[in-house]
Amino acid sequence: RIEIAGLDATDAPIDLRSQQNVSARVVLTDRVTEVRGAVAGAGAPASTVIVFPQDPGRWSLRRFTRTARADAKGTFSVRGLPPGGPYLAVAVDYLEQGEEQDPDFLSGVAGRGTPLSRAEGERRTIAPVLIRR
Repeated sequence: RIEIAGLDATDAPIDLRSQQNVSARVVLTDRVTEVRGAVAGAGAPASTVIVFPQDPGRWSLRRFTRTARADAKGTFSVRGLPPGGPYLAVAVDYLEQGEEQDPDFLSGVAGRGTPLSRAEGERRTIAPVLIRR
C-alpha cells in the first residue's frame, strides 16, 4: 500500500500541486493472502479459477484479480490478493487470454460466484462450482 499525505494512493491519483511538503509511506508485508480449494463438478481438472472483486469499479485494477489453473484433482491455489474485498471466485471450463479483465465476462459470471473476503495473511478454502460455457 502507498500512502501520500495520509491518503491511500495505491489505486487512485492524489493531487499534490497545492502542497509544499508531502510525506509518503510505502507499507510492505510478508503476510500473503491465499485462497485454496477444489472445483466442484465434472471437468474440474480442466478448469480455471478466477478470483475478482465483487465491486465492478475495481475490475479494471489488475492487482485485485487472480487466476489459477486447477490441477489433475481439481485443486487450486491463488496467492497475493490484496486484503479486504469482498471478492468472488468462479471456475470456468474455458477462459480466453485476458478475459478475466473483461467487464462483460465478469458481469456474466458474477452472479454465480462464491463470495469471500481476505484479511492480511489469511488462508481460506473454498469450493467454487464449475461454470460450463
